[in-house]
Amino acid sequence: MTAVGAGVPGPGETAAPARHPLKGVIVGVMTDESALLIKHEEIPGVMKAMTMLLKVDEAALKSVKKGDAVTGMLVRKADGWWLEEVKAGGG
Repeated sequence: MTAVGAGVPGPGETAAPARHPLKGVIVGVMTDESALLIKHEEIPGVMKAMTMLLKVDEAALKSVKKGDAVTGMLVRKADGWWLEEVKAGGG
């Protein structure tokens, strides 16, 4: 038996997206797409190390540059992969 509020969404609710710590280096800043091209380390149980385009908010886009080491939380949303809580110099 599952207790109410034990991480299982109730009627009309959706589960919060899973969040995964990410560490990598910015290899490109795509301002037109509000995204960063990041070469990241392996995320165990989620994906191997690779270079991929991750959407970010405007504040993150303005606070980083190519070559920066970054950390953040990888989140899968309906419109693609996002990097939240972006911090430059996280290497």
